[in-house]
Amino acid sequence: MKPYRNNNMSRLFAVFFLALALATPAVAQQESYQPQDAELLQNCFETVRNINEDPENQQTVSYRECIGVASSACQNETELSQTTTGMAQCSYRETMWWDEQLNNFYQSISETIGAEEFIELKKSQRAWITFRDAECAFQYFYWREGTISRLFGSSCVLYKTAERTLDLQEIFSWTQM
Repeated sequence: MKPYRNNNMSRLFAVFFLALALATPAVAQQESYQPQDAELLQNCFETVRNINEDPENQQTVSYRECIGVASSACQNETELSQTTTGMAQCSYRETMWWDEQLNNFYQSISETIGAEEFIELKKSQRAWITFRDAECAFQYFYWREGTISRLFGSSCVLYKTAERTLDLQEIFSWTQM
């Protein structure tokens, strides 16, 4: 089966980043995450895993601590990346990494569960997309009077996508038991 591609996300990003492109042509728009983004996120995951596997560790660390790691680093790359538009672009870059992971987990789950379970997973995924799009559109709309709307909208999509990815990672782990 093909991964469940997120066309609504593409549309939502198109609206956000068309506005970004028109508002600030000086910020280079990147279509995907950069190798350094992936490296930072993978290192964060490895660090969390190592902490949690340490028998002397008294507290579990959540992978959610990794959300925003690449976006934050991106914001320190150039002076332009410290603008509202640049910060929104950094969120977009990191979101692309999380979205790729989301699709990978979705594909892996679809290959390991039964047909009935997959139908329910698909319903769940579609409902989540509707929720994410509505929630983030609301945040963008609420702050529409200023450029901060871009940052709220793109950060919302980043966090919602990352959280869903981690949910799918957990569901995938169930299939491995």
